[in-house]
Amino acid sequence: MKKLILSAILVFVASIMFAQTNKEKLSNNVLQQIEVLKSSGLNLNDIQIRRITTVLISEDEVRARFEKTLAGNKSLLETKLVECKANLINNVKGGMTVQQVEKFDAIHLGDQLFK
Repeated sequence: MKKLILSAILVFVASIMFAQTNKEKLSNNVLQQIEVLKSSGLNLNDIQIRRITTVLISEDEVRARFEKTLAGNKSLLETKLVECKANLINNVKGGMTVQQVEKFDAIHLGDQLFK
């Protein structure tokens, strides 16, 4: 019984430490996008938030790579950033229910994610 309790405590502490470490890796852009989504009234659950956060992180990394590699070619960079935005919005919607997607579209949340 003591081993079980000790194991549970260890898992709990490890998960808290992992969550804090993970949060430190998030860029300001991703943190702002998460806050926009949370405050939008979509009623996203924790699983959806984690999935969408993963999408936001990966898309943020892709966008940063494009900005770095295509800095000298503004027209191609703009084209790639438009593609990134469309890809991000589709992937974020993929983590939502039909009702949440409808509300997302109705309040033009995609535009708010890219301020």
